[in-house]
This record gives sequence, structure tokens and C-alpha cells, in this order.
Amino acid sequence: MSNKAQAKKIVIRGVLTVICIAGGFVFPLLFLLAAFFAWTIYSDLTDPKPTAPPGDAWYTRRWTVTAEDPEWKTYFLRFCESPAEEAFLEAMINGYKLLPNEGILVGSGLELNLQVEHKPYRVDFLVDKWLVAEIDGAAWHSSPEAVERDRIRDEFFVVNGFAVVRIPAKIVFTAPGKAIETVRTAVAGGAPSKKVVTTPPRASVAQSLLQAVKSVDKFVSEVEAGVTKASEIQSAIGFSRQSFAVEKMVTDSAIAAARNVVDLDEKLAADPNLRKNFDAVYARLEKAQSLRAEHGTKEAPTITISPISRPATHPDPDINKAIVVSYSILINDRSRYFDDVRKQILSDPRISAYVQSHLERQGCHAVWAQIMKADPAVVAYE
Repeated sequence: MSNKAQAKKIVIRGVLTVICIAGGFVFPLLFLLAAFFAWTIYSDLTDPKPTAPPGDAWYTRRWTVTAEDPEWKTYFLRFCESPAEEAFLEAMINGYKLLPNEGILVGSGLELNLQVEHKPYRVDFLVDKWLVAEIDGAAWHSSPEAVERDRIRDEFFVVNGFAVVRIPAKIVFTAPGKAIETVRTAVAGGAPSKKVVTTPPRASVAQSLLQAVKSVDKFVSEVEAGVTKASEIQSAIGFSRQSFAVEKMVTDSAIAAARNVVDLDEKLAADPNLRKNFDAVYARLEKAQSLRAEHGTKEAPTITISPISRPATHPDPDINKAIVVSYSILINDRSRYFDDVRKQILSDPRISAYVQSHLERQGCHAVWAQIMKADPAVVAYE
């Protein structure tokens, strides 16, 4: 079952729980039904079902290959997204004598997984389920924007109980032994401390129902806490979300206008008569604009976009964690959006000057600068 489908069922059962509680004051037996619904909601929230792995044939091959297959290494190398990642994986395999075991690599007391999703991110390598190893190419991780984005990403993983090491691609290529030593030192330092979670003994049906009745109040309290948390998140990053929305609006408008101009230029170039008529109309428009300027007509208003800034630390640790995660998602979405815009402009250089002119006429110079500073990593994957 997908996460969306499960969330929808939880919401429906929550509504039914509230209805049964309200009806219970008239028909007391409805309290038991409300308790049952609340218990199933609590069970789903505390015991999420694992997501099935992709059914892709090539993906499945990685998860089924064994060390007896002489080509087993190729099924893992193909998951790497850069030559530096391939070199690091080769070094780890040789340094730790790693062998495949149900889709991961194990050996010499170490476990290595790669391209592991932990939404909203995906890590290059995950060592022993707690050490995130990122291989950084200088071209993609040296700009101030990339450094800030990496810092936010690392903070997200640290908040969620991981440790992070970043290894420059140059080190992987020139001194792979040093890259392995970086991992070895981090592993020797031990995993970050985590809260111990114990599984309570199985309760009887009567005890379960009693606990479910008690959980009704807890459920209501959690709903109230969720509303409070959402309100605090909106207060912390609401302006940043609004700024990103305006950035998208003016950028999409600029690209659409640029494509219209390019299409018009093509039509005018193909039809001399149309070009002649257009030039005549355009000349009249310019004259009218000149007259308006002489009579003191005001220029078109510009658009002001507030800069996106990192939210302040919230005194409540749980709410602060939620704010960090939400801000990380916002920054990640914004980065991907501008990377996509940059790809569009690079794929059709004719629109570049028009997009820049359109944005700057609206006073959105910073948006154009952001487009030009977009992370080239996405472009390199083409």
C-alpha cells in the first residue's frame, strides 16, 4: 500500500473515531467502536509497513546476484552516478574485501549500501546503516550556494541520527587509500547515540481495548500538537515558501514570453509581408510609448522578492526538527527547479537573452543570477 493510500485510510478512521466518540454519549457502545478505530490508527502509526523494492529487472539483478557470478561488481557500479563514485566503490570493495549479499556489500565487519533514499534526499553511500559517505566533485560542491545546500543536507541527516563524511573526488582519484582511511576512522568512532526502543509484551484483547480507550485522548492531543507544529513551521518558513512561489511565477512567465518572441521571430523571418506589417505596427507602438513618456507616464512597477533565509532555532526540539526538515525540502525543491530552468535555457540558447531581459525589466535581477548559479550536476546527467 502506498504512503498516500495509508494516510488517507488513517484520516478516514480518525473521522470515524471522532463521530463514534460524539455518538457514544447517546449510545455508550459506540465508545468501544471508537476505541477500536483509535487502536488501529495507533497501530499503523507505530508499526509502518515496509515499502516493496522496485520491480525493475536490472534493479532486481543487483539484489539477487551472488559472489559466484564473475560479473557481480558491474551490477553495483552501474548504480554510481559519477566516475568518482565508481572509483570510491572499487576502493571500498578492495579495501574491505566486500562481497554481494542481497543487494548490499558486506565484508571485514563492514556493510556498504549505495544510492539509499532517505526522503527528501538520496545518499551516495551508507556504511553500517548510520554513516553517510558523500563523494563531492569540486565543480558541483564548491560554490557558496552548493556549500550552504550541503550544510543543510548534512544537518538534516545529523538531526535524524546519522553521521556524515564528505570525501573530495580528487582524493578518491589520487589517494584512494586516504578515502578508505576516512571511512575507517569514522566507523571506529562509533555510531551516534540513539534512543533505545523496547517492544512491550503482547497484551490481551481486553487490555488492548482498554489501552485503545486511553489512546483516544492521546489521539486528540496528538492532533492538537500536529496543528501547533504546522503553525510553527508556517511561521518559520512561510515567507521563504512565498518567495520561492513568486520566483517560480516570474521565471515561468519569463520563459513563456521568451518562447513566444522566438516563435514570432521565426514566423517573421519566413514571411516578408508579415515582417513588413509587423514593423509598421511596432513603429506606431513605439511612437505611442514615446508620447506617454513625454507626458510623464509612470514606468511599469517592479516585483520585490524577499530573500530566502534560514529559520531561527526553535526552543522546542521536536518542532525545530520539523522546521529543519521542512526547510531542507524547500531548499532542495528550489535547487531542482532552478537546475531544470537552467537546463531549458542551455537546450535553447535563443531564449536566454529574452528571459534575462524580461526578468530584469521586472526588477528580478536576483532571480536571473540564481538561474545562472544553478547546480550543474543535473545538467551533467543528460
